[in-house]
Parts: sequence; structure tokens; C-alpha cells
Amino acid sequence: MEREAMHKCVTFDFDGTIADTREIFTDIYNNCLTERYGGRKVAPEEIEKLRKFSLLEKMRYLKIS
Repeated sequence: MEREAMHKCVTFDFDGTIADTREIFTDIYNNCLTERYGGRKVAPEEIEKLRKFSLLEKMRYLKIS
């Protein structure tokens, strides 16, 4: 009996096409990462504004060193 080869892969879904994970990641950021490393928490109404920022602008806005 032949075994089928199993392929391991990781799928990156940055725009939410496969799953809407924005709420989960915001929750993790606000409740875990900011408490551990500092930085400014994100309110749900700020998400759309932050999406338009560059990475450096986001880091400055969120006070991430």
C-alpha cells in the first residue's frame, strides 16, 4: 500500500480573503502585546485609518519602538 505524500504549507491571508481575522489580531495586540511590550492600544474605529499608514507611520502612531 502506497502512502500519499503530505505537504506542509503556510498560507498568508493579509487582506482577509480567506478568513476575517482582524478582530482576533486586534484583540491579541491590545490584550497581550501592549501589556507585555508597551505601545498604544487600538480602538476598533481606528483600524481603517491605520490600514492607510505605512509600517513606519503605524509604529510611530502606536508608539512601538
